[in-house]
Amino acid sequence: MKYCSTLVIGLGIWDLPLGALARECSTTESEQILQLTSPDQLDVFEGCTIITGHIAIEPSYSGDLILNGVTEFPGNISTSGDSPLGLGLVELPNLVELGAVNLSSVANVHLPKLERAVDIVLVQPGRSGEVDLGSLVEANNVKIRGSWTSINVSSLQTVGQVAQFCGSQFCRMNSNEEYPFISVDLPELVTTNYLELGVSVESVSVPLLEVIGHQEPEVQHVQGLTLNILENTGKDLDFNAPKLHTINGTLEVNGGVSGLSLGALNDGSVGITLNSRASPGLNVYSTLKTPRHLYIWGNLASIYLPSFDYDGTFGFSIDYINDIPCNETLYNLWQIFPNPSADNYCDEIEIQDEEPSDEVPEDTDDTTTDTTITDESNNTGAEGTEPQSGNDDNSEEFVSGDGAGMVLPRGGVTMIAATIISSWFSF
Repeated sequence: MKYCSTLVIGLGIWDLPLGALARECSTTESEQILQLTSPDQLDVFEGCTIITGHIAIEPSYSGDLILNGVTEFPGNISTSGDSPLGLGLVELPNLVELGAVNLSSVANVHLPKLERAVDIVLVQPGRSGEVDLGSLVEANNVKIRGSWTSINVSSLQTVGQVAQFCGSQFCRMNSNEEYPFISVDLPELVTTNYLELGVSVESVSVPLLEVIGHQEPEVQHVQGLTLNILENTGKDLDFNAPKLHTINGTLEVNGGVSGLSLGALNDGSVGITLNSRASPGLNVYSTLKTPRHLYIWGNLASIYLPSFDYDGTFGFSIDYINDIPCNETLYNLWQIFPNPSADNYCDEIEIQDEEPSDEVPEDTDDTTTDTTITDESNNTGAEGTEPQSGNDDNSEEFVSGDGAGMVLPRGGVTMIAATIISSWFSF
């Protein structure tokens, strides 16, 4: 392993004192990859402020990985092959800029001054741990999955592609995996291309979130909002995004989600699938005007869409389970394709639509679960996994009027519209 050093005198770099030596070091001279098997191999980086190249943590590695004084690491730090079960704390207390970090089976991650990164993937498969990214402002991908007891991303404002937070290492509900509940607090997040909250997220706060799906759709990228949460846990997720005005892609709600409040939504091209299994059901409030499709399945407690434009062309299916009073929103929805033989058919208004409270807590805790999206955009799931929908072996394929592949539940699709001309929509 070799490195070259450069003398910087006067102002220093970031946290370096005046007159300090700043050294630019390299992991290796040729392939630029350091195969890390022992903490002793890190001694050569003592005094380095910039490290070029990459570090691959081998399965046999045991101990902490600490690099003091390093402010810039444009390469990758990652675990290779099978996860190193002995990896403890990963700490770069002075790091400001990073290429990528991809770690599994790590005990704790401490990057308190990191401001910018390309990709951050942190997976905790079976033990508790803490993540400190308190200064992180922007990244292309932020994927934090598993049994973390504390996640600090309090400064995160922009995620170029995927922001994923799941209480499961694969962001899937697998019976062989334990699911500790996690809380997701994103007080500064304004925009991301895709937000996924999965499995055992018990609360989420996104008070400043304005845009989901800020890029032109691309086949290789997911886009939209997915809430895919464990059901029957007693910790159903209530998702409230008071400033979210634009969603492009898909909006999918599956499993234990009891609330969806989108009181500023008025723009975007979004296909919506609601398939809650919360008890007694999902409460929906949204100002969306026109979706690409709207599928209302599962448990529904209430729905209020004051700005919905019922005049349009979109895929539509309504087949919720609950027998709930008919308000104006439900009445108008059922009139798209009247079906008096349906169990929950709504042919007259029984109660008035209720305006939600004007007081929306800025730090409302909302929880979501993970599902990957299955929609017209042919998206692929995070980390190369295939997107999953809340409907699997009890579903069959149908093609809606806008050409979208549409999954309908067996045993009674009450309404489907290929081309719908009415006058409503506001999610």
